Amino acid sequence: MEPVSASLPRDIGIALIWAVEGLMEALRAALLFAIQSLERKRKSLDASSKDSLPMTAASSSVDTPAQLRERANRLASQSLAPSTKKTYERAFRQFMQWLGEAEPGEESLLLYIAYLETEGRAPSTVRVAVSAVRSALQRQGTEIPMGQVRKCLAGVRREACRRPRQVQGIKWGQADKMCALALEGGSTAGLRNATLVGVMSDALLRVSDASAIDYDDVRVLDDGSGRLLVRRSKTDQVGHGCERFLGPPTVRRIKAWCDAAGINEGPLLRPVHRTGSVRPRALEVRSIRRIVQACAKAAGIEGRVSGHSLRVGSAQSLAEANASLVAMQRVGGWSSPSMPAYYTREQEAGRGAVACLGYGVKPPV
Repeated sequence: MEPVSASLPRDIGIALIWAVEGLMEALRAALLFAIQSLERKRKSLDASSKDSLPMTAASSSVDTPAQLRERANRLASQSLAPSTKKTYERAFRQFMQWLGEAEPGEESLLLYIAYLETEGRAPSTVRVAVSAVRSALQRQGTEIPMGQVRKCLAGVRREACRRPRQVQGIKWGQADKMCALALEGGSTAGLRNATLVGVMSDALLRVSDASAIDYDDVRVLDDGSGRLLVRRSKTDQVGHGCERFLGPPTVRRIKAWCDAAGINEGPLLRPVHRTGSVRPRALEVRSIRRIVQACAKAAGIEGRVSGHSLRVGSAQSLAEANASLVAMQRVGGWSSPSMPAYYTREQEAGRGAVACLGYGVKPPV
Protein backbone atom coordinates (compact mmCIF):
# COMPACT_ATOMS: atom_id res chain seq x y z
CA MET A 1 0.00 0.00 0.00
CA GLU A 2 1.34 3.38 -1.15
CA PRO A 3 1.81 6.15 1.36
CA VAL A 4 -0.74 8.95 1.30
CA SER A 5 1.94 11.46 0.47
CA ALA A 6 2.89 9.48 -2.69
CA SER A 7 -0.64 8.99 -4.10
CA LEU A 8 -1.77 12.59 -3.59
CA PRO A 9 -0.02 14.16 -6.62
CA ARG A 10 -1.36 11.40 -8.90
CA ASP A 11 -4.94 11.96 -7.72
CA ILE A 12 -4.61 15.68 -8.26
CA GLY A 13 -3.30 15.08 -11.83
CA ILE A 14 -6.17 12.77 -12.64
CA ALA A 15 -8.64 15.31 -11.26
CA LEU A 16 -7.10 18.04 -13.37
CA ILE A 17 -7.30 15.88 -16.50
CA TRP A 18 -10.98 15.18 -15.80
CA ALA A 19 -11.61 18.83 -15.24
CA VAL A 20 -9.95 19.82 -18.51
CA GLU A 21 -11.84 17.12 -20.41
CA GLY A 22 -15.10 18.31 -18.87
CA LEU A 23 -14.33 21.89 -19.84
CA MET A 24 -13.47 20.87 -23.41
CA GLU A 25 -16.70 18.87 -23.66
CA ALA A 26 -18.65 21.87 -22.44
CA LEU A 27 -16.92 24.10 -24.99
CA ARG A 28 -17.64 21.61 -27.79
CA ALA A 29 -21.30 21.47 -26.78
CA ALA A 30 -21.53 25.27 -26.66
CA LEU A 31 -19.84 25.59 -30.06
CA LEU A 32 -22.13 22.96 -31.59
CA PHE A 33 -25.19 24.74 -30.18
CA ALA A 34 -23.96 28.04 -31.61
CA ILE A 35 -23.39 26.46 -35.05
CA GLN A 36 -26.85 24.87 -35.01
CA SER A 37 -28.42 28.19 -34.00
CA LEU A 38 -26.68 30.02 -36.84
CA GLU A 39 -27.73 27.33 -39.35
CA ARG A 40 -31.37 27.61 -38.24
CA LYS A 41 -31.21 31.37 -38.57
CA ARG A 42 -29.70 31.12 -42.08
CA LYS A 43 -32.41 28.72 -43.21
CA SER A 44 -35.04 31.03 -41.80
CA LEU A 45 -33.59 34.01 -43.69
CA ASP A 46 -33.38 31.97 -46.93
CA ALA A 47 -37.00 30.92 -46.61
CA SER A 48 -38.18 34.47 -46.00
CA SER A 49 -36.22 35.88 -48.99
CA LYS A 50 -37.32 33.36 -51.64
CA ASP A 51 -39.97 35.68 -53.07
CA SER A 52 -37.95 38.85 -52.66
CA LEU A 53 -34.81 40.39 -54.05
CA PRO A 54 -31.35 39.90 -52.46
CA MET A 55 -30.69 41.95 -49.36
CA THR A 56 -28.43 44.38 -51.22
CA ALA A 57 -31.18 45.19 -53.73
CA ALA A 58 -34.17 45.03 -51.36
CA SER A 59 -32.50 47.32 -48.84
CA SER A 60 -32.04 50.01 -51.49
CA SER A 61 -34.56 52.83 -51.44
CA VAL A 62 -34.24 53.22 -55.22
CA ASP A 63 -34.07 49.69 -56.67
CA THR A 64 -37.38 48.35 -55.43
CA PRO A 65 -38.82 45.25 -57.14
CA ALA A 66 -41.42 47.35 -58.98
CA GLN A 67 -38.79 49.79 -60.22
CA LEU A 68 -36.46 47.02 -61.34
CA ARG A 69 -39.34 45.27 -63.12
CA GLU A 70 -40.18 48.50 -64.91
CA ARG A 71 -36.51 48.90 -65.82
CA ALA A 72 -36.38 45.35 -67.17
CA ASN A 73 -39.44 46.01 -69.37
CA ARG A 74 -37.84 49.22 -70.62
CA LEU A 75 -34.62 47.37 -71.49
CA ALA A 76 -36.59 44.68 -73.31
CA SER A 77 -38.35 47.35 -75.36
CA GLN A 78 -34.96 48.68 -76.46
CA SER A 79 -33.92 45.34 -77.97
CA LEU A 80 -35.27 46.40 -81.38
CA ALA A 81 -33.97 49.26 -83.47
CA PRO A 82 -36.43 52.17 -84.00
CA SER A 83 -36.75 51.35 -87.70
CA THR A 84 -37.49 47.70 -86.88
CA LYS A 85 -40.13 48.78 -84.36
CA LYS A 86 -41.86 50.88 -87.01
CA THR A 87 -41.75 48.01 -89.48
CA TYR A 88 -43.22 45.61 -86.91
CA GLU A 89 -45.94 48.05 -85.91
CA ARG A 90 -46.95 48.59 -89.54
CA ALA A 91 -46.91 44.83 -90.26
CA PHE A 92 -49.04 44.08 -87.19
CA ARG A 93 -51.57 46.78 -88.14
CA GLN A 94 -51.89 45.21 -91.59
CA PHE A 95 -52.41 41.80 -89.99
CA MET A 96 -55.15 43.10 -87.67
CA GLN A 97 -56.88 44.88 -90.57
CA TRP A 98 -56.86 41.65 -92.58
CA LEU A 99 -58.05 39.68 -89.54
CA GLY A 100 -61.14 41.82 -88.97
CA GLU A 101 -63.28 40.46 -86.15
CA ALA A 102 -61.53 37.07 -85.94
CA GLU A 103 -59.38 36.08 -82.99
CA PRO A 104 -55.58 36.30 -83.45
CA GLY A 105 -53.77 33.02 -82.89
CA GLU A 106 -51.95 30.16 -84.58
CA GLU A 107 -54.72 29.36 -87.06
CA SER A 108 -55.20 32.97 -88.14
CA LEU A 109 -51.43 33.44 -88.54
CA LEU A 110 -51.21 30.35 -90.77
CA LEU A 111 -54.04 31.68 -92.93
CA TYR A 112 -52.34 35.07 -93.10
CA ILE A 113 -49.10 33.44 -94.31
CA ALA A 114 -51.08 31.70 -97.06
CA TYR A 115 -52.74 35.01 -97.97
CA LEU A 116 -49.41 36.84 -98.25
CA GLU A 117 -47.99 34.04 -100.39
CA THR A 118 -50.93 34.17 -102.80
CA GLU A 119 -50.43 37.94 -103.03
CA GLY A 120 -46.93 37.29 -104.33
CA ARG A 121 -45.09 38.71 -101.33
CA ALA A 122 -41.42 37.85 -101.04
CA PRO A 123 -40.39 35.26 -98.42
CA SER A 124 -38.52 37.97 -96.50
CA THR A 125 -41.71 40.07 -96.30
CA VAL A 126 -43.71 37.09 -95.02
CA ARG A 127 -41.03 36.32 -92.44
CA VAL A 128 -41.08 39.90 -91.15
CA ALA A 129 -44.88 39.80 -90.88
CA VAL A 130 -44.73 36.60 -88.82
CA SER A 131 -42.08 38.07 -86.50
CA ALA A 132 -44.15 41.23 -86.05
CA VAL A 133 -47.33 39.31 -85.20
CA ARG A 134 -45.55 36.98 -82.78
CA SER A 135 -43.82 39.89 -81.03
CA ALA A 136 -47.05 41.85 -80.61
CA LEU A 137 -49.03 38.85 -79.35
CA GLN A 138 -46.27 37.88 -76.90
CA ARG A 139 -46.51 41.34 -75.34
CA GLN A 140 -50.23 40.69 -74.91
CA GLY A 141 -49.53 37.36 -73.21
CA THR A 142 -50.38 35.10 -76.17
CA GLU A 143 -47.76 32.56 -77.22
CA ILE A 144 -48.08 31.02 -80.70
CA PRO A 145 -46.70 27.50 -81.32
CA MET A 146 -44.15 27.73 -84.10
CA GLY A 147 -44.02 24.16 -85.41
CA GLN A 148 -46.61 24.50 -88.17
CA VAL A 149 -45.72 28.16 -88.75
CA ARG A 150 -42.10 27.23 -89.51
CA LYS A 151 -43.27 24.58 -91.96
CA CYS A 152 -45.43 27.15 -93.73
CA LEU A 153 -42.51 29.58 -93.95
CA ALA A 154 -40.33 26.84 -95.42
CA GLY A 155 -43.08 26.18 -97.96
CA VAL A 156 -43.21 29.88 -98.86
CA ARG A 157 -39.48 29.81 -99.57
CA ARG A 158 -39.82 26.71 -101.77
CA GLU A 159 -42.80 28.13 -103.65
CA ALA A 160 -40.92 31.33 -104.39
CA CYS A 161 -39.45 30.20 -107.69
CA ARG A 162 -37.98 33.63 -108.32
CA ARG A 163 -35.33 35.29 -106.23
CA PRO A 164 -36.23 38.57 -104.47
CA ARG A 165 -36.46 41.27 -107.13
CA GLN A 166 -33.39 43.46 -107.09
CA VAL A 167 -34.00 47.18 -107.49
CA GLN A 168 -32.45 49.11 -110.34
CA GLY A 169 -28.96 50.21 -109.34
CA ILE A 170 -28.05 53.88 -109.84
CA LYS A 171 -24.36 53.98 -110.72
CA TRP A 172 -21.97 56.86 -110.13
CA GLY A 173 -22.40 58.47 -113.55
CA GLN A 174 -26.19 58.32 -113.24
CA ALA A 175 -26.04 59.80 -109.73
CA ASP A 176 -23.93 62.70 -111.06
CA LYS A 177 -26.55 63.34 -113.76
CA MET A 178 -29.31 63.33 -111.12
CA CYS A 179 -27.39 65.89 -109.05
CA ALA A 180 -26.79 68.14 -112.07
CA LEU A 181 -30.46 68.11 -113.04
CA ALA A 182 -31.54 68.84 -109.46
CA LEU A 183 -29.29 71.91 -109.36
CA GLU A 184 -30.53 73.32 -112.68
CA GLY A 185 -33.55 75.11 -111.24
CA GLY A 186 -31.53 76.92 -108.59
CA SER A 187 -34.12 76.13 -105.91
CA THR A 188 -33.41 75.34 -102.29
CA ALA A 189 -35.20 72.00 -102.64
CA GLY A 190 -33.08 71.16 -105.69
CA LEU A 191 -29.91 71.94 -103.76
CA ARG A 192 -31.11 69.68 -100.95
CA ASN A 193 -31.93 66.89 -103.42
CA ALA A 194 -28.49 67.09 -105.05
CA THR A 195 -26.87 66.94 -101.61
CA LEU A 196 -28.97 63.92 -100.66
CA VAL A 197 -28.19 61.99 -103.84
CA GLY A 198 -24.46 62.77 -103.66
CA VAL A 199 -24.12 61.76 -100.00
CA MET A 200 -26.08 58.52 -100.44
CA SER A 201 -24.10 57.57 -103.54
CA ASP A 202 -20.65 58.34 -102.10
CA ALA A 203 -21.25 56.73 -98.70
CA LEU A 204 -23.45 53.80 -99.90
CA LEU A 205 -26.15 54.83 -97.44
CA ARG A 206 -29.47 53.23 -96.66
CA VAL A 207 -32.41 55.63 -96.45
CA SER A 208 -32.47 55.29 -92.64
CA ASP A 209 -28.76 56.20 -92.51
CA ALA A 210 -29.39 59.32 -94.61
CA SER A 211 -32.30 60.43 -92.45
CA ALA A 212 -30.15 60.19 -89.30
CA ILE A 213 -27.24 62.37 -90.53
CA ASP A 214 -26.46 65.29 -88.23
CA TYR A 215 -24.60 68.47 -89.18
CA ASP A 216 -21.74 67.53 -86.86
CA ASP A 217 -21.39 64.11 -88.51
CA VAL A 218 -19.69 65.68 -91.55
CA ARG A 219 -15.99 66.54 -91.35
CA VAL A 220 -14.21 68.43 -94.15
CA LEU A 221 -10.54 67.69 -94.88
CA ASP A 222 -7.88 70.01 -96.29
CA ASP A 223 -7.91 68.27 -99.69
CA GLY A 224 -11.59 69.15 -100.15
CA SER A 225 -12.92 65.68 -99.48
CA GLY A 226 -15.01 64.81 -96.45
CA ARG A 227 -15.75 62.11 -93.93
CA LEU A 228 -19.23 61.13 -92.82
CA LEU A 229 -19.71 59.53 -89.42
CA VAL A 230 -22.47 56.90 -89.62
CA ARG A 231 -23.28 56.57 -85.93
CA ARG A 232 -25.38 53.42 -86.22
CA SER A 233 -26.91 51.35 -88.98
CA LYS A 234 -28.84 48.18 -89.72
CA THR A 235 -25.70 46.09 -89.18
CA ASP A 236 -24.45 48.25 -86.28
CA GLN A 237 -27.38 48.38 -83.88
CA VAL A 238 -25.14 48.95 -80.84
CA GLY A 239 -23.72 52.12 -82.37
CA HIS A 240 -19.97 51.56 -82.71
CA GLY A 241 -20.05 53.90 -85.69
CA CYS A 242 -17.92 54.08 -88.84
CA GLU A 243 -16.64 56.76 -91.21
CA ARG A 244 -17.44 56.90 -94.93
CA PHE A 245 -15.74 58.90 -97.68
CA LEU A 246 -17.35 61.94 -99.34
CA GLY A 247 -15.95 63.28 -102.61
CA PRO A 248 -15.12 67.00 -103.05
CA PRO A 249 -18.20 67.69 -105.27
CA THR A 250 -20.45 66.22 -102.59
CA VAL A 251 -18.73 68.29 -99.88
CA ARG A 252 -19.25 71.46 -101.94
CA ARG A 253 -22.96 70.66 -102.28
CA ILE A 254 -23.23 70.08 -98.54
CA LYS A 255 -21.63 73.49 -97.84
CA ALA A 256 -23.92 75.25 -100.34
CA TRP A 257 -26.99 73.53 -98.89
CA CYS A 258 -26.09 74.42 -95.30
CA ASP A 259 -25.41 78.05 -96.25
CA ALA A 260 -28.71 78.34 -98.15
CA ALA A 261 -30.73 76.64 -95.39
CA GLY A 262 -28.90 78.32 -92.49
CA ILE A 263 -27.95 74.98 -90.96
CA ASN A 264 -25.14 74.93 -88.39
CA GLU A 265 -26.46 72.24 -86.07
CA GLY A 266 -29.08 69.51 -85.89
CA PRO A 267 -30.30 67.34 -88.80
CA LEU A 268 -28.43 67.84 -92.06
CA LEU A 269 -31.15 66.78 -94.53
CA ARG A 270 -34.47 68.54 -93.86
CA PRO A 271 -37.87 69.08 -95.50
CA VAL A 272 -38.27 72.17 -97.67
CA HIS A 273 -41.70 73.80 -97.81
CA ARG A 274 -43.07 74.80 -101.21
CA THR A 275 -42.44 78.43 -100.19
CA GLY A 276 -38.73 77.65 -99.87
CA SER A 277 -38.55 77.68 -96.08
CA VAL A 278 -36.54 74.89 -94.47
CA ARG A 279 -38.08 72.92 -91.61
CA PRO A 280 -36.00 72.17 -88.50
CA ARG A 281 -36.73 68.42 -88.35
CA ALA A 282 -34.99 65.59 -90.17
CA LEU A 283 -36.18 64.38 -93.56
CA GLU A 284 -38.29 61.24 -93.15
CA VAL A 285 -37.41 57.91 -94.72
CA ARG A 286 -40.45 57.84 -97.01
CA SER A 287 -39.65 61.37 -98.22
CA ILE A 288 -36.09 60.29 -99.07
CA ARG A 289 -37.45 57.41 -101.14
CA ARG A 290 -39.76 59.74 -103.07
CA ILE A 291 -36.94 62.23 -103.73
CA VAL A 292 -34.61 59.52 -105.08
CA GLN A 293 -37.37 58.14 -107.32
CA ALA A 294 -38.28 61.62 -108.62
CA CYS A 295 -34.65 62.52 -109.36
CA ALA A 296 -34.09 59.18 -111.10
CA LYS A 297 -37.18 59.67 -113.26
CA ALA A 298 -36.01 63.15 -114.23
CA ALA A 299 -32.67 61.63 -115.28
CA GLY A 300 -34.40 59.03 -117.45
CA ILE A 301 -33.42 56.05 -115.30
CA GLU A 302 -35.83 53.19 -115.90
CA GLY A 303 -36.59 50.10 -113.87
CA ARG A 304 -37.74 49.63 -110.30
CA VAL A 305 -36.03 52.49 -108.48
CA SER A 306 -36.16 52.73 -104.69
CA GLY A 307 -34.25 54.41 -101.89
CA HIS A 308 -31.83 51.47 -102.01
CA SER A 309 -30.91 52.06 -105.68
CA LEU A 310 -28.02 54.45 -104.93
CA ARG A 311 -26.44 51.96 -102.53
CA VAL A 312 -26.79 49.10 -105.03
CA GLY A 313 -25.51 51.21 -107.92
CA SER A 314 -22.42 52.34 -105.99
CA ALA A 315 -21.59 48.70 -105.26
CA GLN A 316 -21.95 47.94 -108.98
CA SER A 317 -19.69 50.87 -109.87
CA LEU A 318 -17.09 49.62 -107.40
CA ALA A 319 -17.25 46.16 -108.99
CA GLU A 320 -16.78 47.65 -112.46
CA ALA A 321 -13.71 49.46 -111.08
CA ASN A 322 -12.34 46.05 -109.96
CA ALA A 323 -12.94 46.49 -106.23
CA SER A 324 -12.94 43.21 -104.32
CA LEU A 325 -15.99 41.89 -102.48
CA VAL A 326 -14.21 42.45 -99.17
CA ALA A 327 -13.54 46.09 -100.07
CA MET A 328 -17.18 46.58 -101.06
CA GLN A 329 -18.32 44.92 -97.85
CA ARG A 330 -16.16 47.25 -95.80
CA VAL A 331 -17.15 50.55 -97.43
CA GLY A 332 -20.83 49.59 -97.53
CA GLY A 333 -21.04 48.29 -93.97
CA TRP A 334 -22.41 44.87 -94.95
CA SER A 335 -22.12 42.15 -92.33
CA SER A 336 -20.95 39.63 -94.96
CA PRO A 337 -19.84 39.74 -98.62
CA SER A 338 -22.95 37.84 -99.74
CA MET A 339 -25.09 40.95 -100.35
CA PRO A 340 -22.54 42.92 -102.41
CA ALA A 341 -21.89 39.67 -104.30
CA TYR A 342 -25.63 39.42 -105.05
CA TYR A 343 -25.89 43.07 -106.14
CA THR A 344 -22.83 42.82 -108.40
CA ARG A 345 -23.32 39.31 -109.81
CA GLU A 346 -23.52 40.65 -113.36
CA GLN A 347 -20.27 42.61 -112.99
CA GLU A 348 -18.59 39.64 -111.26
CA ALA A 349 -19.56 37.33 -114.13
CA GLY A 350 -17.90 39.73 -116.59
CA ARG A 351 -14.60 39.51 -114.77
CA GLY A 352 -14.70 35.86 -113.71
CA ALA A 353 -12.44 32.96 -114.65
CA VAL A 354 -13.99 32.37 -118.09
CA ALA A 355 -13.78 36.05 -119.01
CA CYS A 356 -10.20 36.43 -117.76
CA LEU A 357 -8.68 33.10 -118.81
CA GLY A 358 -10.81 32.25 -121.84
CA TYR A 359 -11.16 35.68 -123.41
CA GLY A 360 -8.30 37.72 -122.03
CA VAL A 361 -10.35 40.12 -119.92
CA LYS A 362 -8.05 41.94 -117.50
CA PRO A 363 -8.50 40.33 -114.06
CA PRO A 364 -9.34 42.45 -111.04
CA VAL A 365 -6.38 43.70 -109.01
